[in-house]
Amino acid sequence: MFENFHRVRWAMACSGLLVASTLLGITASNSSNAAGVPTKISTCTNISTGVVRLLPKGNCLSTEEKSAWSRTAKVGGSGSMVICTNLKTGANRILSKGVCAAKVELKSVWIKVGAKTTATPTTLTCAAGGKCARKDAGPGGGLVFYVADARETWGRYLEVAPTNWNGPGGDPKAPWCNITDTLITTEFEIGKGLANTATLSATCSTSAAALAKAYRGGGKSDWYLPSVAELHELHGFVYGLDIPGFAPDYFWSSTQDGYLNAWGEYFIKGGTLVAAKTSQYLVRPIRRF
Repeated sequence: MFENFHRVRWAMACSGLLVASTLLGITASNSSNAAGVPTKISTCTNISTGVVRLLPKGNCLSTEEKSAWSRTAKVGGSGSMVICTNLKTGANRILSKGVCAAKVELKSVWIKVGAKTTATPTTLTCAAGGKCARKDAGPGGGLVFYVADARETWGRYLEVAPTNWNGPGGDPKAPWCNITDTLITTEFEIGKGLANTATLSATCSTSAAALAKAYRGGGKSDWYLPSVAELHELHGFVYGLDIPGFAPDYFWSSTQDGYLNAWGEYFIKGGTLVAAKTSQYLVRPIRRF
């Protein structure tokens, strides 16, 4: 009887160990074959930024590339992707760095098995959201005149409004600002014209910046008067590529030079200049994206 008692205790202990090890194996599992990990994964990659997101269902946007993925036993490897699956909710996330949460998530490794697009991303035009080059038609209906070497905080491309942006009469003339006794804070650099234009529009009741800001070409509301650096790039584009539609006259930038003056540029074969803010010079909006 004493021996039978010990046999029962031993069997119960073994059973407990088996249950404990099984539970531990589930909660600490890091296997791609563990229960709860999806059998199929699709992702959408933004063509411009390269940002990847999981696609639970449906199609990617026209600006994205859709890819299909398959589970693999090979950890790491070129082109592989790691997914963490929440044990409780079943939610999946891409693991960009670090590790899956212990006892909370299951890890699985995936490799790309195919790719297709909802549109034709490799042939998307600049206007439709694809890559742009100088002289391409932009999203706002103008021409791309500047392409940065890499994406900046303000974007990568500058687009100039078309010749008829203000109607058949061509570019209008306006004073830089009707206020000449105030020092307005403006900047010189590429990408600064939008902020300059907002400042001028809020300060001056009449200004070249207000005309540019009011333009809505392509359904866009982010047109502005270029900074002096942006205007200089536009001049180089027009003169270097013989772009028509620009009168051989003075154009305003949105950059100030002291209380009384502001910067402009002479098109076609000219250069930057400083003129009185009350001078009537031409206005051509641009936008950044």
